[in-house]
Amino acid sequence: MNMVETKLKKDVLSDLLRGSIITVYFTKLNGEERVMNCTLKPSLLPDSEREKTTAKTKNDQVVNVWDTDLDAWRSFRIDSVISANIKGVDLFMSPEGVHAES
Repeated sequence: MNMVETKLKKDVLSDLLRGSIITVYFTKLNGEERVMNCTLKPSLLPDSEREKTTAKTKNDQVVNVWDTDLDAWRSFRIDSVISANIKGVDLFMSPEGVHAES
């Protein structure tokens, strides 16, 4: 995945995360697959955490999110995302970009 594809996928996912809770399926660095329900929607974050959503991520390949199950900040690498689901619609990450499939 080249830098333009990575940035585009990160931007699309970040926009979706700012509007809803998304279930993200990804592979951790240790090879373990993980499922995480996450968001960046301000109204779903605790008051003390809302300002942190605007903090600039130092690594363009990493997405910082609020894990709604653990009530904590977590992150994942955009190139490790297998798929994502928003409101019952599967979003698949492919070289061509993000697309929905119901």
